[in-house]
Amino acid sequence: KINGSRLLQERFINDEKCKSCVMKTHYVKLPFDKNLLDTSLEGVWKIRESEWFGKKTVDPDLIHIKIYTNPRFAWASYHSKGKDFVGVGGGTYEFDGAKLIEHMEYFSYYDITPGDERIDVIKQSSKAIQLINLGSAGKEIYDKVQRTSGRE
Repeated sequence: KINGSRLLQERFINDEKCKSCVMKTHYVKLPFDKNLLDTSLEGVWKIRESEWFGKKTVDPDLIHIKIYTNPRFAWASYHSKGKDFVGVGGGTYEFDGAKLIEHMEYFSYYDITPGDERIDVIKQSSKAIQLINLGSAGKEIYDKVQRTSGRE
């Protein structure tokens, strides 16, 4: 049920532990940050190639995606064949069309102190971007995931 900026999901569970149970989940829509200067990152991006410290990263089984939906971003990595989890991270972000600042709030690899990562963005096209991290130590190229018909 949707009511303004609120969403209520109700699920009925009938299993060994709980007969005819109702699970209710409440969500509140995050406000759109009107201070975002460029919305071209909005959406889902999948990594095509990466290079760190001058060496190309080669793992054809690795799936790495980034999702930008103002004011939040998240990323996730996993291996498609083995279905093994690699990591996740996310927080909030700012983007002015050239400079991206990711305010990292969580990271699954190890404990982190929340902080900012400043990233240069080079738009290769409306459907491809290059992210340059840590003063050119990391270079990643992402393709925008296009919507398909049906469920995604």
